[in-house]
Formats: sequence, C-alpha cells, structure tokens
Amino acid sequence: MLLPMDNISEFLTAEMNKVGMNQSDLARKSGVSTGQISRLINGTRGVGEKSLRAIAEALSVPPDVMFRVAGFLPPAPAKTEQTERLLYLFNLMDARQKEILLSQANWILQEKP
Repeated sequence: MLLPMDNISEFLTAEMNKVGMNQSDLARKSGVSTGQISRLINGTRGVGEKSLRAIAEALSVPPDVMFRVAGFLPPAPAKTEQTERLLYLFNLMDARQKEILLSQANWILQEKP
C-alpha cells in the first residue's frame, strides 16, 4: 500500500484524491484544522503523532503507513516469498504452536555459528 512518494504532501494528495476528499473534508473527518492540513500539504509545517493518527484514520490508511511516509518510522522491509509463507503458516497455528515456534526462533538466533 505504501507507494514510493517524495514526501507526505504527495501521499496525502494522492490518498485524498483516491477517496474523493478535499482539504476541508479531511479536516472535518479527522478533527485536524484545515490550516494545519494545508500547511502539511504545502510542506510548511510538520505534524504531530495525534494529528497524524487522526488523518490516517480519516483516510482509512493504516497508521504505520502514514508514520513511514512522514518519516517517523523506517521504511518497511521488503516482503519476500519466504516471509509471506512464514506469516501465512504462523497465522494457521494455535497459540501453543506459535509460542513453540517463537521459542525455537529465539534459540536459533542466540546460537553461535
């Protein structure tokens, strides 16, 4: 879902266009002032965590995606076929099996080559 964007301004503009919102709509739905959204889109002001979460929710964007675009989190690691398969299998397990697998993974990582 996170596309390469130069900055949060482009991301917000693209997401607002995707859902048919303008700055006023986003302000109303997020509770963040129109002025603050305008300054964020124009690149003249940053945004805090609370406002960023509200904007993400208003746009139906996962908060971690918004935090990555804003530079608060590092880029997400690339998904590989192996990680997708591992996650799929992990989600099929019951709680006991998950704990066993996590315990084994920790043991493997602590083992010296």
